[in-house]
Amino acid sequence: MFKFLIVGVATENNIKNCLNIFNSEYKKHQIDFYYLSTKKIGFNFNFKENFLLSEDFFVENTIVPDNIFDEIIIIQNNIKKIEYLNVYKCFFKKKYSVCKIMTSEHGMKSIDLNYIFENENNIDQVFWVSPFDINFVANCFGNDRFGELLDGDWDIDKFIFKDKIDFYNSFIDVRLKKKNWNETAYFKRNIYEIEIKKKIKWGTTNRKEFLERCIKLESIFDEMKNEGWKQKKNSDYVTINIDRNGEILFNDGRHRLTFAKLLNIEKIPVKIMVRHEEWVKKRKKLMEKMGLKSVIETEKKIIKEFQKHNRRIV
Repeated sequence: MFKFLIVGVATENNIKNCLNIFNSEYKKHQIDFYYLSTKKIGFNFNFKENFLLSEDFFVENTIVPDNIFDEIIIIQNNIKKIEYLNVYKCFFKKKYSVCKIMTSEHGMKSIDLNYIFENENNIDQVFWVSPFDINFVANCFGNDRFGELLDGDWDIDKFIFKDKIDFYNSFIDVRLKKKNWNETAYFKRNIYEIEIKKKIKWGTTNRKEFLERCIKLESIFDEMKNEGWKQKKNSDYVTINIDRNGEILFNDGRHRLTFAKLLNIEKIPVKIMVRHEEWVKKRKKLMEKMGLKSVIETEKKIIKEFQKHNRRIV
């Protein structure tokens, strides 16, 4: 008899949808299902045993069951690994090397915990950079690609942040030039995608909801202006990419980066999404040349030097 541990870190509806998939796919197999979460679920499922955590959410030192299960399946709201690092870390500390993540939308996929926490491009590493040194944009990647090394020409065609990211100038139009949101390029583009292409943008599905979100962004800007940069752990990080020459490229977090630039915040925490394979090769040579043993130490030093000599554009 196999033992599967289901870890629920999603909404009850998403958990229920995923468990229905388990019922249809695994009912012919001899499997005992166990359940671990921070809250009870309001529906019945044939679990062998329920483990209810005392905390309201996972933290790095949350105690999880020992390595006695054949599979760990973590039900998430989305596939953004960065949002669930604390969950993964709990099982990594219990000597699990692989687990599966599942969403009702994307199905199931395996993730290598050793790769996430032990490889030299650790996705959990935070770098502090000046927002004025994040000037260029090339290709942007989704949060499921954290820590990847990519070859190819994805870093060749670069654009200046304030020219490529319409939110930057649109926010200036609203706050400094006193325009209405519906007059801005940012608002018009997103409303077109919502109303014509039927896309969901940041959880909004119509003009009224999207306008409310824009107004909320103004309140976030005001909060940052009054209280400085506040970073929630494992979420809301601005992400960057590193091109073949070790230069910084913007990846995601346009709203908060715009605010940091406009408020002249000295440094902000960022995480690296993707590195170019050519940079990783050069990084190894630089480590030897600089007499550094740590990849992270090398990368921090290179980024620091880049900031020192980089010409500020915005």
